[in-house]
Amino acid sequence: MAKHLKVLLSAYRVSAFRRHFSIPGDIHMSLVAESVVDMERTDASTIIFPLLSIAEGGVRFPLHPFFRVVLRYWGLLPSQPNVSELALLEESFEANVRDYTKIIHGYAKQNRLQDAEKILLAMKRRGFLCDQVTLTALIHMYSKAGNLKQAENTFEEMKLLGVPLDKRSYGAMIMTYIRAGMLDQGESLLREMEDQETYAGREVYKALLRAYSMIGDSEGAQRVFNAIQFAGIIPDAKLCGLLINAYVVAGHSHKACIAFENLRRAGLEPNDKCVALILAACEKDNKLNKALGFLIDLERDGIMVGKEASEVLVGWFRRLGLVEEVNLVLKEYALIQVNCKGRAF
Repeated sequence: MAKHLKVLLSAYRVSAFRRHFSIPGDIHMSLVAESVVDMERTDASTIIFPLLSIAEGGVRFPLHPFFRVVLRYWGLLPSQPNVSELALLEESFEANVRDYTKIIHGYAKQNRLQDAEKILLAMKRRGFLCDQVTLTALIHMYSKAGNLKQAENTFEEMKLLGVPLDKRSYGAMIMTYIRAGMLDQGESLLREMEDQETYAGREVYKALLRAYSMIGDSEGAQRVFNAIQFAGIIPDAKLCGLLINAYVVAGHSHKACIAFENLRRAGLEPNDKCVALILAACEKDNKLNKALGFLIDLERDGIMVGKEASEVLVGWFRRLGLVEEVNLVLKEYALIQVNCKGRAF
């Protein structure tokens, strides 16, 4: 039994719980004596939903899907941050900085900035200092809310702690810059990390690469792609596809083809997206023969055209008025689908 159980389990706490969540009066709430083995229903219309515990700032309802649906429907399923806040604000609860951080993070995930900041103020009133973990949670919150200035101020506050920043803290700020469209600043932080021999997570590199790719900044995409390899992360077909897309959007079809060939030389099998991008680049340059040669090479290596690549071909052939070729591509794709389903069984 949790160390705070005796403090939290009382008739007063149950009443406070009811008031805090505005639970209707026709919902009966009561403590069960330790001697009670099973709870009997008052009548046939009564359903019992036991609270397994009110301890360590948490309330745990039964996890059966039916119970969750019913409680949510009637507005009786409080979120974990709210319940934990109720305990934290009690003077008798011996909280620590991690308790506050978890609640702040919980509110941040729900985009409830005011509630998170209220907990932050309560934390400071109790004399707790924000550490790197708490400040990182705040940066995540401000980042998702689009509050760049607050995120930057929090990041600067984190630097004043005088301890080396970890990859999570850097990653949170880099993602903030990516969401704000300030890719140069995000890349600058990546270089700052590299100088300290600290490297961001794969998802951060991928997000920055995607951002450069979508706007057709092929130079920025290539820099990030190089940084990914420098960080010891092995690129997969999806990362290569983002680099290829950057070159296609920028109108550098030749470099897109080189990136595709590099993918093949690295021993990676191109996915349907990569194939579709090369076909789209060939169409943009009006190089039908090159596209057909490309497809022949793929078929020779046992790589079949997928749905997205087939759609690019169909659209291209239709614009050229090649009706028979369109029907041929559709038949071949349908045959590939049938063969794939046959192998699946």
